[in-house]
Amino acid sequence: SAPKRNDIPSTYAVLLSSISSWPLPKKVQETSKGSPTKIECSVSISFFHLPSKQFYGSTFLGTEHPFQLNNSFELPMSNLNELVYFQTSINDPNCFIVIELVTTTRNPINEDVDKRFGSGWAIIKPFLDERLVQENDIVISSGEVKIFQGTPRELLQLKGDSASILKQLEQKNSSLSFQIWRPSHIGEIIKTSNVVGWQLLRS
Repeated sequence: SAPKRNDIPSTYAVLLSSISSWPLPKKVQETSKGSPTKIECSVSISFFHLPSKQFYGSTFLGTEHPFQLNNSFELPMSNLNELVYFQTSINDPNCFIVIELVTTTRNPINEDVDKRFGSGWAIIKPFLDERLVQENDIVISSGEVKIFQGTPRELLQLKGDSASILKQLEQKNSSLSFQIWRPSHIGEIIKTSNVVGWQLLRS
């Protein structure tokens, strides 16, 4: 079945403010031992409709942040501060924002990308309260969501009690803090189903 939609599209702002502990993949941990490999972290953002098991809309690639290794190979990302906007007519509680954590290794000499690794993922439900959808500059949703193991493609395999399955995939001590609201006066410059960063709105 197709997602439920409103007649008029709405614009949303999403702030991904911090991650309590960025889980570094074992392959990256092994590569970085005794190696000068440069490591960076970023997020990608897309959308998923659970009943139809389909990703939709554009995928946004966020800013890459340098990763400073410690003995536990975990990093509190307190300054993630990824702010994006999207416009959609969808208003369906079964549609999620999907955030994937991406770890990139680079050659320290020429800065070329060596490999990219999925480091976990999270889901945010932006369409929970229909009463607030038409209100501007009001926080619709905020809080923390758990980071799951694997990649967002795990969503394609969900059957039965999806909540219990996701519970088993939770990364220990790793969560994402966020806020969602309806901004004023910017919807006319965003194409429907596109995700854009704040930098584009300043250009």
